[in-house]
Amino acid sequence: MRNNSFLCSVKKRWSMDNIKSIIVLLFFWLAAGCTSSEIQKEVSLINQAESLLQSDPHQAHALLDSVKYPEELSMKQGARWCMLVGKLADSISTPLPYTYQLNLADKYFQRHGSPTEQAQVKLYLGRAYMDDSNPEKAMQLYCDALELALSDSAFNLAGYVSSYMADLYEYQNSYLLALRKYYDAAMFFNKANNKKSEAYAYFDMGKQYAFTDSLDMALANMSHADSLMLAVGDSIDIAVIYNGYGNIFFLRNNYGKAEYYLKKSIQYNPKTSAPCYSVLSRVYFNKEEYDVARMYLDYSQKSKSNNPKTHIDNLYKYSMLESEEGNYRKAYEYMKHYVDTLRMDLQRKNELRLLEVEKKYNHTKATLENIHLKKLKARIFAGIVFLILVLIIIVAVFFLLLNRKKIELLTTQKYISDMDEELTTNKVRMKKLLAEIDEEKQKNVDLDSKIKLLAENEKNVERLNALLVEKRKQLLESDPILKKMQKLAGKNIPQQTQSPLNAIDWQNIIALIDMAYPKIFRIISSSRLSEEEGKLCYLSILGFSTADISLLLYTPKSTLYKNRQRAKAKLQIPNNYASLEEYFADLT
Repeated sequence: MRNNSFLCSVKKRWSMDNIKSIIVLLFFWLAAGCTSSEIQKEVSLINQAESLLQSDPHQAHALLDSVKYPEELSMKQGARWCMLVGKLADSISTPLPYTYQLNLADKYFQRHGSPTEQAQVKLYLGRAYMDDSNPEKAMQLYCDALELALSDSAFNLAGYVSSYMADLYEYQNSYLLALRKYYDAAMFFNKANNKKSEAYAYFDMGKQYAFTDSLDMALANMSHADSLMLAVGDSIDIAVIYNGYGNIFFLRNNYGKAEYYLKKSIQYNPKTSAPCYSVLSRVYFNKEEYDVARMYLDYSQKSKSNNPKTHIDNLYKYSMLESEEGNYRKAYEYMKHYVDTLRMDLQRKNELRLLEVEKKYNHTKATLENIHLKKLKARIFAGIVFLILVLIIIVAVFFLLLNRKKIELLTTQKYISDMDEELTTNKVRMKKLLAEIDEEKQKNVDLDSKIKLLAENEKNVERLNALLVEKRKQLLESDPILKKMQKLAGKNIPQQTQSPLNAIDWQNIIALIDMAYPKIFRIISSSRLSEEEGKLCYLSILGFSTADISLLLYTPKSTLYKNRQRAKAKLQIPNNYASLEEYFADLT
């Protein structure tokens, strides 16, 4: 028989270890549930795109474009995605993110970003609003971005913000306001030592002066842009400046210099020379050299242009040219072609805009649906987590109460064991005193002191006996296994084929005997009793009659008698004890 205190400690350790294991497993499960594999994959795509931003921007754009719903990522990752897409829009002219995506990024950077990052995302958001034909909102964001950039001494970024503000003023035909912002941009680029952007700012200032017929100022700013661009620009940049010269000299009716600079521009950038050829045709049209004008128009139509309006405007020039030569039918056909092309171009733009609006609507709708599903899943997940936490609390409370009960039982067991030992010590002392008194009676010695000590010892034994009996009574009455046994003992179950007590019941019975009768338990455990003999002894200790024991063990009385005799022999019970019950009662 194993010691019950050891069993209790093992069970306690097993229970607490399992609770800890369950909590750790739940923690990892909850952590894993918060990040899906799909989101991890999209974050990986963003990381790859960021590494390719400079070396392979087109591949970086393809990776970022494969992130289907960036607004479903965390605020941080969604903001990263928007910033990277914005940088690609600057470098390879790809579309910006949608305004609501950039709004989310703006909110994130307002909390966690530097002033420069906040300014950058506001610039992208303002440009997105411009694409949505909302110049008022765009200008408000540009102003905020400029203030933030200057607060962080980000002069290069401040230059770009000022340039976009100037573009907006130009879009509204406010050329003087545009002129002022381009000048601000030039000053900021100068502080940032960005000479190429500074040159373009002066180039744009020259354009604004040209729009307001201030051609001398236009030429002066173009000259300043030229001096800067020659030091830092490539052939395409220089071609842009010479094109600007050519247009200004054309407006000044200085056709010789206009032709010179336009041809120089074509030499530096022959790939996209259509605008220069178009202006050359106007030079010769004004000089009434119509054949040369037609030749340059033909060159313009065959060449490429970064301005999509160049080839459409050439149709109008063909019409004017034919009209001047008296070919009115051809002039009419070119004019009709020009109007039809304008209408078709406008229709195509409207269709593309409608497609973009529809795409944005579908994307927004799908995003909202996904967000709704995500919230629903989050609520379900939160509910599951809540139920699990409640279950953990219930289990923890259960084991806490169970451990408290075990502690109480162990305390009771120790109390009974200590009292039992003290009682045994007192009984030994009483026997010794009685022996001494008998011996000293023969010697006629005064026995008053020892008789008094014996009386005190007897009282102490009676007191300990009473306490021990009361404590055992409390322990036995509160134990559920004894209640179950008492209930079963009074029942004669029909068609019974085995004992109503199972293995767990017997574990509890043995544990109860160990706690209530530790001395007897040690005696039985140290004897070589069979399983049936041991069970008979345990039930005898608890005071069950032979009839009750017969029912509880499902054993005939004749077999019980034989088992009782064998147990008495193995326990070496003296013959003066008529039964096991009497012997065990005397031991208690």
